[in-house]
Amino acid sequence: MTKRLTYMGAILAGFALAAAIPVLAEEIKSLRGPNGMGSATKAPKIYKPETASRFPRTFRTQPPLIPHSVDKHQINLTANRCISCHDRAVHAEQQAPAISRSHYIRRDGSEGISISKTRYFCTQCHVPQVNARPLIGNTFRGVK
Repeated sequence: MTKRLTYMGAILAGFALAAAIPVLAEEIKSLRGPNGMGSATKAPKIYKPETASRFPRTFRTQPPLIPHSVDKHQINLTANRCISCHDRAVHAEQQAPAISRSHYIRRDGSEGISISKTRYFCTQCHVPQVNARPLIGNTFRGVK
C-alpha cells in the first residue's frame, strides 16, 4: 500500500511540475535581450597561430600555449601526435619542450613511464597562441 501511495504521489508531483512549466517560461528573460538565438550574427574571425615566438604565461600555473598549428594533429583514444615530439624520451632530439612531470602522475599518486590518461588529451588545457583581442573585455593583469 505504501509503495502505491508513493507512486501516486510521484505521478501527481509530475503533473504539478508540468503545469507550472509554462508559467516559469513566461517569467524567464533572455540574457541576450531582444536578439535571441534566431537572429543572424557574424561568424568570428579565424586567427592563424602565432609561431614567431612563445607568448609568456600570464600566471604561474597557466598551461603553456602551443606556438604552432595543431590543425592536422590527431588526438584520440589510440593516437596522440603531441606525444611523438614532446614525450620525455624524444623531446631532446625533436627540439621540443618536454611534457611536464605532473603529466606522468597517476591517480594513485605514483609516477608512470608514460603520460597519464588523465592528461592525455592535450588540447583540453593547451591551446594554440594567437594574437587576438579578447571576446569580452576585462581588466585582468597577469604577474610579471
